Amino acid sequence: MRWRPLHTLVLVILLFGFWNLPIWAVDDAEQTEALVNLFNNTNGAEWFNNDQWIDGPVCDWHGVRCWKGPFSPGGIYVLDLKLEANNLSGPLPSDFGGLKFLEWILLNDNYLTGEIPQSIGEISRAVVVTLHNNELIGPIPPEIGNLNIIESLSLSDNHLTGEVPPNIWEIPWLYVLWIQNNRLEGNPLGDIESGGALNLPWLHGNRFSGQVPRKIVRKYWRTNLRISFNAFHTDDPEILESLSESYFEPDWLSTQTVAPDSVGLAEIDSTTSQLETAEEAAKAELQALLQSQNAALQKLYKGRDDFVERVSTGHVWLYLRK
Repeated sequence: MRWRPLHTLVLVILLFGFWNLPIWAVDDAEQTEALVNLFNNTNGAEWFNNDQWIDGPVCDWHGVRCWKGPFSPGGIYVLDLKLEANNLSGPLPSDFGGLKFLEWILLNDNYLTGEIPQSIGEISRAVVVTLHNNELIGPIPPEIGNLNIIESLSLSDNHLTGEVPPNIWEIPWLYVLWIQNNRLEGNPLGDIESGGALNLPWLHGNRFSGQVPRKIVRKYWRTNLRISFNAFHTDDPEILESLSESYFEPDWLSTQTVAPDSVGLAEIDSTTSQLETAEEAAKAELQALLQSQNAALQKLYKGRDDFVERVSTGHVWLYLRK
């Protein structure tokens, strides 16, 4: 078989895996500027490891992996940014999306603050993004839904608020979604069903509320759905039975933090009032008991008033303070 120039070019591209990268000149300045802004915004001088940063070649910077393309002389592609547990503190720069060729973004276990920048949606080649265990606030930007080949997204253990953007559930290859231990609201369970590959939706430890739909339970029955420590509820026997057989959360129902819709506010107020009355009665009874004890101590240790006062009233004060 006689090879043609076009056949040779296609073979080279397939062999070296360049099909996912554009074959034109790369804007090095945009990528470098985004990295420098990250360094400055997150107190790079105090990172645990900042070897070569700013002074050395970009591709030698700690946590940065590059690829230099043969079709873009002098150009580079920053593919990985792995700075997890490296003492980054401060907000991500607004131009973070300038790192548009990133595939792995590992910034978890740091002290990142502020909101997730909307420009993150420009990093359309991202496959793994981990921002968990930081101090991020604000909503999950809907632009994250533009990461259409992402497989793992971890935003857990932050202070994120608002509702989960529905387009996140439509990402076709998303397999792992960890958004637990935030302050997210709404009821995302109705949207999860659209997640094609999603297998690890961890939603526990938020402020989600509402009915648990039967479809979602059938899809994730005995798998990795985690919804404890929210405010979900259901009266459906099939759902209750299925969720009670969950590997991770057999007692999920006992962790829901608010009453279901079927319980009226009047009933809740009545119960609260009864508890408050019982608490006041218990405190009064304790006061009477300790006063009686104090009188007995005064009689027993006559002439040592300072000792008696220190022991008895000190104990009462500590108890009541609790």
